[in-house]
Amino acid sequence: MISLDEIEPLRARGRPKNVSRFVAMFREGKSVPPIALIKQRRGSRFRYRIADGAHRFRAAQRVGLSRIAAVVIAAD
Repeated sequence: MISLDEIEPLRARGRPKNVSRFVAMFREGKSVPPIALIKQRRGSRFRYRIADGAHRFRAAQRVGLSRIAAVVIAAD
C-alpha cells in the first residue's frame, strides 16, 4: 500500500466510464488489482509515477482513499 501523496498526479483526464467502474468497485469493497509504479530519481517532488493503473488511481482519489495497492516495477 502506497500513499497517494507519493504518486505523481496525472494530467490526462482518462476515460470517465472506466474511472466510474473502479469508483463503484472501491465503494462496494471489491478487490481492485494493484497499480504499477515506477520509482523516480531522488530530487523529484514525487516518489513514484504511474506505469499502469491511471483509472484506478483516479478512482481512489475520487472516493477519498489515502493509500492504494501498488507494485513498483522499475526504477528510472
